[in-house]
Amino acid sequence: MACFHDIVPPLGFCLPKWEHRMSTPRVALHRQRVHLLPLGLLLGACVSCGCASWAELESILIPTPERFSPAEVERHQRQFQIENDPAALNWLLCHQIENGMSIATVNEVIGSEGLREFDDAEMKRNGGHYQQTDVGYKWGPDRKGRSVVLFFRDGKLINFDPDEFRQ
Repeated sequence: MACFHDIVPPLGFCLPKWEHRMSTPRVALHRQRVHLLPLGLLLGACVSCGCASWAELESILIPTPERFSPAEVERHQRQFQIENDPAALNWLLCHQIENGMSIATVNEVIGSEGLREFDDAEMKRNGGHYQQTDVGYKWGPDRKGRSVVLFFRDGKLINFDPDEFRQ
């Protein structure tokens, strides 16, 4: 009988491994452990000798979203605030805004306060999976005349896809 761990590749951390073995008329279940002691010793040695810090190792082992320097974010905020640069607004939306953010956080990231969009009924009907109680806020217009309306449910950004703003 095939074992789950023979079919699915190891996950990279310590989990119990179950192995099925046929014995006389019944199946015996034997438990084995996958040990990560060698990896733990290697990581501990790297940290203790100064080759790497835990933060550096964590950044290597655990993938994180793209991070940009505060100066770069501020530069794009200024470009949008002062020049109404559409590329700067796209960059902020694409790289800094995420579903679940509050209105205050989105305002902070974009660098200007969104205005409540009261005429949003048609957008809710035609624009996606929105409820009548969702609230739209508008940023813009940029120098090309485009405004961006984002929707919030219970104060949190919803149905936001940053890929819509990639150029």
